[in-house]
Amino acid sequence: MSIKIGSNTVINDSRELENINDSTGLYGNFQPLVTTASVSESYNISMIVPVYNLTMISSIAFTVNNIVAGQANTILLDRSSSSLTPTFPSSVEWSNNTLPNWTQFRYWLITFVCYSNTKIMANAAGYDFV
Repeated sequence: MSIKIGSNTVINDSRELENINDSTGLYGNFQPLVTTASVSESYNISMIVPVYNLTMISSIAFTVNNIVAGQANTILLDRSSSSLTPTFPSSVEWSNNTLPNWTQFRYWLITFVCYSNTKIMANAAGYDFV
């Protein structure tokens, strides 16, 4: 199936560009924008934001919104101190039904995938180096 703008085919059935004049650009960097923040007490994670880089400055209760089946995001979490603990809403289901032991590592790579409009599948991997 070809793609058209108006009556002009711009991508043909063989997935080749055609009828495009005077265009330039490099389209090889498809990396998402990263939302960076220092967070305390409470913070909302929006599932329409692809990547967060969050540094905790106190223990925190996260909330999650824009939960739509198929949405996914990644959270790079720096606990910054061994005494700080994140909590997540009951809509977040951790792999193997096991809440991560947050005190084991300072840095965490957390992935969320919305299974439905009410449930989020989550996985977390901890690291001590960055």
